[in-house]
Amino acid sequence: MIRPAISSLLLFSILLLSCSFVSLASGAEGDILWFNVVGIDSGAQQAVALCSDGAGGAFVVWHSDKNGNLDVFATHLDNQGSMVWTGAIASGAGDQHDPEIISDQSGGAILAWWSAEPAPSSVIRVFVQRINSVGVPVWDPGVIAVSTDVGLAQEDIVSLSMVSDNAGGAYVVFVSASGPRVVHVDASGFLANPGTNGIGLGGGMVHADSLDMTGDGSGGVITAWVDGEQHVCLQRVKVGGTPSLPILETPWGSSPVLATADNEQGEYHPRIVSDSTGGAIVAFGVHIDDGWNVFEKVKAQHVDQNGNILWGQYGITLESQPVELTNELSHISVAPDGRGGAYICWEKEVWNLHKWDTVIVRVDDRGNAGHHISLLNDMKTRFDIDADRYIHPEPAADNSGRIILASDVLLQDKWTAFAIGIEDDAVLWATELLNFRGPYVTRAQIMFDGSGSEPAGPIISWEDSWFDYEGHKTDIYAARVESSYTRPDLTIQSILFNPPYPAESEPFSVQVT
Repeated sequence: MIRPAISSLLLFSILLLSCSFVSLASGAEGDILWFNVVGIDSGAQQAVALCSDGAGGAFVVWHSDKNGNLDVFATHLDNQGSMVWTGAIASGAGDQHDPEIISDQSGGAILAWWSAEPAPSSVIRVFVQRINSVGVPVWDPGVIAVSTDVGLAQEDIVSLSMVSDNAGGAYVVFVSASGPRVVHVDASGFLANPGTNGIGLGGGMVHADSLDMTGDGSGGVITAWVDGEQHVCLQRVKVGGTPSLPILETPWGSSPVLATADNEQGEYHPRIVSDSTGGAIVAFGVHIDDGWNVFEKVKAQHVDQNGNILWGQYGITLESQPVELTNELSHISVAPDGRGGAYICWEKEVWNLHKWDTVIVRVDDRGNAGHHISLLNDMKTRFDIDADRYIHPEPAADNSGRIILASDVLLQDKWTAFAIGIEDDAVLWATELLNFRGPYVTRAQIMFDGSGSEPAGPIISWEDSWFDYEGHKTDIYAARVESSYTRPDLTIQSILFNPPYPAESEPFSVQVT
């Protein structure tokens, strides 16, 4: 583990600027608390996802081809990393793949996955299931189909997104031939009207891998996607009606809100996060080709709870590069900063160095962007880590204004995974998660453990791929990293100016107690 010292000047600056006190547990920040092999078997275990169990542990889910086709498996790790149970969630004919998982806020979890039936039917549907802490299905008769055949070919399927309704149920958004659709399943396994297939969000066909969703803080969700015209669309969905007849509604109207008024048809990969006041912040890429110049941009927009765009009709631009300097600005990801803003991350190719970098910037609730952190530069400067690539950034917020970033890192021609602590414009610490390095990316996923009033540390799960005499293998691993951090509340009793009413340009002092 690599951890920088914090100078007294930095501590003084933090106190002065934020009126708060920072306490870092000496010798603990970034330590690996436990490490476990989660899924190890013949074949490839991939598409890992995880969620908190609310008690310091995690549920981890993935798909595996060990039985010839793809099946969904899951395991429950307790707060010490010990495996409580592991087993198949969805198996049988055809492929059950690309699962998502969220906490049911009662010690269990809700899972969703794609199901592709074998030929000749080739029907593709979405299923959900709720399990308790020991893996027993909660809903009767078992799995619930939330869609009929979505009418798409397998290659047109994009990842699901699922968000808790904060009452033991979930919203699921998925693609269909008619565009994105949202369903809601309550804690008892009942679907809100209109039931199976839910409601369409408008905006037409979903472009590429572009679905994402976040909670609105009041039991509803805000969804982001790219339509067939390659514009980022936003729509809010909530459950209305009555307890006996719940109905899905779109409070912003039947047509989605466009993130920008740009005419360029080239927006891609939106990622969205709650602003903690009923709205959301969305970040996305833009490919611009005006016939003379070709640019790649990363932009962001803020939408309030009523669907009003807050950061201007064109949003804010966080980076703009001609294609001769960067081939693509990709894998955009976001996390809340705990103060109404967001941390926004993306990877980019740096052509002149023949390397890939990850950039992180904090944007406040008014759209003001801070210093751009470059992992290529900052990890070299602070920790003397000279890596060739930082890709697949996955941030998780700890509710104190910081994030922990999981990233694939190409170091000395081998792939590894790092956990990196970040606050505002500074990299605080970095920990290599693997005790061995391999030839393939790890696609690490991260979440906070969810126990107590404040999350105590992240749990990270990743893939380890390799070859043996039987062919390509991929196993699943998990680890918990210590992130002890306390930002106590500060009570201000008085603020005294001397002189009490200074004139313009007159020097004065301030005493805060």
